[in-house]
Formats: sequence, C-alpha cells, structure tokens
Amino acid sequence: MRLPRVRRTAPTIPTASMADIAFLLLIFFICTTIFRIEEHGMVDLPSANEGRTIEAKTRVTVELTGEGSLMVDQQPSDPGSLGALLAARAAADRSPLVSLRIDRDVPSSLVAALIETIKGAGIRELEFVVEAGSTGD
Repeated sequence: MRLPRVRRTAPTIPTASMADIAFLLLIFFICTTIFRIEEHGMVDLPSANEGRTIEAKTRVTVELTGEGSLMVDQQPSDPGSLGALLAARAAADRSPLVSLRIDRDVPSSLVAALIETIKGAGIRELEFVVEAGSTGD
C-alpha cells in the first residue's frame, strides 16, 4: 500500500514577539548599566573665567613644565622624591595646601599621576593655578 506523502513546511521561528523581547532587553541593559563620567578629559587647566583663592597656613607650590621638569617651591625636584618631600611637609603642618602650576602642554596622564602622588603623601587640599581669561584658549 502506498501512503500519500505529507508536505512538510519549513521550520520557522515566530518573530511576532521578537520586538517585545528586544525592547525588554534594551530596558534591562539601560537600567543595569553604570555610566562613568570622564573626569580629566573635559577640563582645560591653563585658563579659567572664574575662580577663588584658597587661604591656607602653609602653601607648597609644585610646578610642572611642558618639558617635564618639576619644581617644588621654586627648587628643582626629582619626581621620584616628590612623595617623600610632600609627606614630610604634611607631617610638619597638619593641612598644607598644594598649589599646582602646570603648563598647558603637559599630558593629562602626567597630571593624574602627580595628583595621585600628592594624595599618597597624605595631602588633601589641592588647587590649580590658572590664567584668568576665556576657557577657549
């Protein structure tokens, strides 16, 4: 006996609810994602329209030139010994203020490393010295 051949339909994936699933996944990822705000990329260090002067008992001036030379209170210093020098200043005075004078050509990675060195020395007060003027320079 000969059986009639049954026509098979091609298997398909139901796509009617695919948009709903994509929308739910989108909401899930938006709600669970933590957005970081870039702290160093948006700051133009050499100039500012507004600012204020911070009064402190002891002020330590750290200068970093475009060539990478470092000076502490107008005395040449080695970047490797900066942390120990600032730690000694912090031990002598409870709350010294570090005043940073940084050339506009210094890469932000060096500025970030300098700030980490200052924080590592136990100094919590920091100011950036900038030129008065527009931030578009």
